[in-house]
Amino acid sequence: MKLVQEIVQNFFQQMLLECSAKVKGSSPGTINIEIEVEEAPILIGINGETLLSIQSLLKKILTKRLDRLIFVDFDINGYKKTKSKQLKDSAATTADQVALTGVKEVLPSMFSWERRIVHLALIERKDVYTESEGQGKERRVIIKPTS
Repeated sequence: MKLVQEIVQNFFQQMLLECSAKVKGSSPGTINIEIEVEEAPILIGINGETLLSIQSLLKKILTKRLDRLIFVDFDINGYKKTKSKQLKDSAATTADQVALTGVKEVLPSMFSWERRIVHLALIERKDVYTESEGQGKERRVIIKPTS
């Protein structure tokens, strides 16, 4: 993990950004990288698009440098953690509305990691179920009543 931390620190230093990085393994082949940085809005981008691009780039760099396939879960200033909570809360509220009215709800388009959070947040519910529909950037979650 020390080598990974050095690679991550060097990556941001090359961009002339000072950051504090925490690197830890969550499961075999997956590395969680959390950084704290003043320039967070620039690095996160609109709806987290820049963050996901950095995550993809770090995955490629680490896979090449460590000579094995690495999956990277990258977060900046807790953005993904906060977004995850918002998605779970929104999914629960929408599911309650769908269960009450019996009318399906189509959520806005989301990245795959966001859709996964919504699906997992509602998987235990018996009164609603979820499906994904659409292609590419237009893929969305639909919450439907079970009856």
